[in-house]
Amino acid sequence: MGCLPDELWTKILGLGIEKEVLDYRDLCSLAFVCRRIKQISYFDRMWRSLWERDQVKLSVGSSSRNLVVEPGMARKENDAKAFRDLYRIRFEEVRAAKRTAKRRNVLRVKYWLKNAYTPHVMKTRRILIEDDI
Repeated sequence: MGCLPDELWTKILGLGIEKEVLDYRDLCSLAFVCRRIKQISYFDRMWRSLWERDQVKLSVGSSSRNLVVEPGMARKENDAKAFRDLYRIRFEEVRAAKRTAKRRNVLRVKYWLKNAYTPHVMKTRRILIEDDI
């Protein structure tokens, strides 16, 4: 890794994003490889191209608020990494939706288990079984 210049690494990562080989999770994972790759993977222009490519794919639904990029939001690469922050917000929204769905499923199972073995349900099941025999 040390023998390749930063421009070449930037080009490699850019091609990975362009050819849809890399997504935002891969770009975040690459930041753990070494400091140099971390700096390169944090360039805002990579996150901008990812955002433009994935904006349609990452939409959770029409009820989700639209994340709009304001005109002066990502002018310099040393700014607050605006597009990376947009992915962070989107990731947190998706994670919260998945947690809610999981809780809902757990509650459904608990409710079913609680009500599945009441005498009324057992009697109904017994009647249905006897009718089949």
